[in-house]
Amino acid sequence: MERAGLTEEGYIREHIQRAGQWRDSVTHSILDHEYQQDEPGPRRVEKR
Repeated sequence: MERAGLTEEGYIREHIQRAGQWRDSVTHSILDHEYQQDEPGPRRVEKR
């Protein structure tokens, strides 16, 4: 997510239950002025 320019904001503990186990979720954000786009249209993330 950091490669896409997002900042890790925090965790939501025991957010969702999968296969009988509670799982945590990580939240990320990006502010409007942090988002830069070279070309109009959908933002593309580089593949490794």
